[in-house]
Amino acid sequence: MESDVHTMLRRTVLFLLLLVAGLVSLPDRARCETYGFRNAQGKFVPKVSVTVGTKEIVIRKVKPAEKFNSIAFILNQKNVGLTRNVNMLNLEWIDAANKPGKPIPFTGPLYDAATLTYKDAMAKSAAVKIIDKSPRSHFSGKSLPDLLTIQIDDRTLVLASETREDREPPVPSRTGPEAITLDRNSVLFNKNNYKAGEILNVDNRSGVDQVLGVEIPQKGMLYSQIIGNPEQNKIPRENWERFPVPAGSGIFIVLIPEPDDPALLAQLDGQEIAIKVYQDGKVRQTYKVPIKISQELRMAGEIGRGDETPESRPGQPLPETSRRSTEPETGFTPEARQGPPQPQAGPARRETSIWLWGLIFVNLALLLAVAGYGIFFILPKIQVLEDRLAKNEMFIHSSREAIREELDHIKQEILGQCRGEAESEPE
Repeated sequence: MESDVHTMLRRTVLFLLLLVAGLVSLPDRARCETYGFRNAQGKFVPKVSVTVGTKEIVIRKVKPAEKFNSIAFILNQKNVGLTRNVNMLNLEWIDAANKPGKPIPFTGPLYDAATLTYKDAMAKSAAVKIIDKSPRSHFSGKSLPDLLTIQIDDRTLVLASETREDREPPVPSRTGPEAITLDRNSVLFNKNNYKAGEILNVDNRSGVDQVLGVEIPQKGMLYSQIIGNPEQNKIPRENWERFPVPAGSGIFIVLIPEPDDPALLAQLDGQEIAIKVYQDGKVRQTYKVPIKISQELRMAGEIGRGDETPESRPGQPLPETSRRSTEPETGFTPEARQGPPQPQAGPARRETSIWLWGLIFVNLALLLAVAGYGIFFILPKIQVLEDRLAKNEMFIHSSREAIREELDHIKQEILGQCRGEAESEPE
C-alpha cells in the first residue's frame, strides 16, 4: 500500500515537472498586427503588418508593389533600455523575393539622434526587419507602441483595432468651416502687443489627418514660426508649403512684427496669412487671415518716413499757414509730433552698435596685452627652465657614464685578483 502511494507521488511530481518544462520551452508567440491610417472618407487603409518577436521586429507591406516615399521609425523615448542600446540595433531590408539584404546599423547616416528617428524611402523592398543584437531581449513581451512609432509619408500609422471603423460609422471628411478652425478672423497689432507679438491657433477638428500649407508675409515681420500642438515641435521653414496635421491636433503660428521700423510696420497693414488645406495633392480650401495695424502705429510709421513728410525734414520749418491747416486734420500739436519714440529707434540702434564695436576693440586690446605679456615675460622664463632641464639631463648622463666606468674598473680588479690567486695555488 505504501509503495503504491510513493509511486503515485513520483508520477505526480514527474507530470508537474514535464508540464513546467513544456511551458518554459514554448517559443515566444509573436502576434501579427495590421497598421495603417484613415483616408479622407474615414475608411481605414492598411499599409503594413507588424510582427514583434523576441529579438526582431518584422514590418511587411500589405501590398508588396506599393511604394513609400518615406518610412520612419521613431523610438519611444520612455523605453530607456531600448534608447540606450540603440547602437545594438540593425536594419535588414527584404526584397519582393523574400531575400534579405546585408544588415546595416540603425544609427547610420539616416538616423537623427536628436529625435531618435530613422527615415528612409521604401520603394523596392517588400519588408524590413529591425534586429536586436544586444544580450538582453528588449522586444520580448512588448507591443509596437512600447518600442517605436511608424510613419509613412509623414503620417503616423495606427493599429487597425484602434480605429473607429468597427465601432461606429466612418467620420465623413468635412470641407466646410468646421474642418479647420481658427481662433480669430484677423490679427491686429497695436501699441500693446506689437513688440511681444501675437499667436494664431489653427486646429484640425475634421476627425481625419489633414495636410496644410501656410504662407506668412515676411516683409515687415521680425519673427515668424509654426509650432505643432500639442507636441510643441517647430515645423522647419522649408516644410511650411505642405506638412501633415494629425486629427485632433493643430498648430499655432507665432507672429512678431518689426518693432524698430515704423515704416515697414505700416506696410504690413492689409497683408494676409494664407492657410491652405490639401487633398489628393491639390488645394481644397484656403483660409485667409488679414493682418491689421492700428491707427496709432500707422501714423507713427507715416511720421517716421523722413522723405515723405515735410515735418521730418531738418532745416526746413513748416510755414505757419501750412501748420495751422494741417493741425485740425491730424489732431496733433507740435509737442505731440515730437512725442512718438519710434523715430528715435534708428539713432538708439546706432549708439548701441557703437558701444558694441567699442567693447570689441577693448577686448582685442586686452587680448593683445595678455599675448605681449606672455611673449616678453613668460617666454624667457620657459626658456630658462628648458636650459636647466637640458643641463640636468647632461649631468645625469655624465654621472651614469662615470658610474659605469667605475663599475668596469672594479670588475677588472676583482677578476685580476681571482686570476692571481689561481696562479699562486700549488699544483
